[in-house]
Amino acid sequence: MASLAAWAERYRGPGWTAVPLGDGRRPLFRWVHYREDPTAYETDWERWAYEGAWDEATGVGLLTEFSGVLVVDVDVPAEDASAHLSALMCAPACVEEMECGVS
Repeated sequence: MASLAAWAERYRGPGWTAVPLGDGRRPLFRWVHYREDPTAYETDWERWAYEGAWDEATGVGLLTEFSGVLVVDVDVPAEDASAHLSALMCAPACVEEMECGVS
């Protein structure tokens, strides 16, 4: 089983902004300053690794504003999700499916 830090690193691969989450699925650290200084994320990423933030985290969050992605949460069985979305709207040209529920 991959660690949360490994999952976060995977999400960073396409340039997404992954952050450690605490209880209540809230980021462990403030992130709003990334609007003024986007380079601060890299500094924070290194600090989280050094200070062991991923060991304390209960999940991995994705800051969609900085990641350039739109997330649609579809609460239907996985095998029905694509058909459900297609019925609601025109399907986007690129859809990425990811499993949730990292243990």
